[in-house]
Amino acid sequence: MVKKVVLDKLEMEEPEFLSEEKAAQPLEEGGTAAYKLAFPWRWVSMLLVVVGILLIGGGASYWWLAANKAGGRPAGHKIAAAVPSPRRDGLVDAKDFILTLKDDKGNGRVMMCDLTFELYDGQEVRFKKNILEIRKIIYEKVRQKQVFSLLLPERKIALKEELNAELGNLLGKDVVKAIYFSKFVIL
Repeated sequence: MVKKVVLDKLEMEEPEFLSEEKAAQPLEEGGTAAYKLAFPWRWVSMLLVVVGILLIGGGASYWWLAANKAGGRPAGHKIAAAVPSPRRDGLVDAKDFILTLKDDKGNGRVMMCDLTFELYDGQEVRFKKNILEIRKIIYEKVRQKQVFSLLLPERKIALKEELNAELGNLLGKDVVKAIYFSKFVIL
C-alpha cells in the first residue's frame, strides 16, 4: 500500500545566490530586460587566477630544476662515454671505472676507481686509439683479484705492475711509464 506522507519544511536560510529575488536582477543597460545571475563570480575568478599562477610557477620551477639536474643539457642529450682526457704534462686520466665484485662470502661489492697514466712523450694519440682495449684489460685484471686483497698497498702495487706489463704487450714497452690510482674506493 502506498501512503502519502506530508513532510515539514525546516526553516532554513537560502544562500544568497540561489534566492529568486537575487537571481534575476535587471541590468541598467539602456532599459533592456537583461538579467544577471547573482553568483560570486569575483571569488571564482580570483580562485582561477591563483590556481593559474600556481600552475605556471610550479611548471616553471619543475622545468628549471629538471634542466639543472641534467647539467644544463636539453632533454634527450646523451652523455659521451668516459674518454681519457689528455694533459700537457704527459699524463692521461681514465675515469669512471665501476666494477661489481664478489667478496669471500659471496656478498656483492662495488669498486670505483680512476686511473692516471704517465706516458712517454708523443704517445697520447696511440694511447687514445686503444682506449677500449685498455679499459677491457683493466676490467679483466681487476675482476681476477679478490676484493679485500685490493685494499692492501702491496697488492695495489702488484696490480699496477701487472697492468703495466699487459699494456706493454698491447701498446709496446715505450708507451706507458707508470700507472697511478687517482681514486680507489671499495663499497
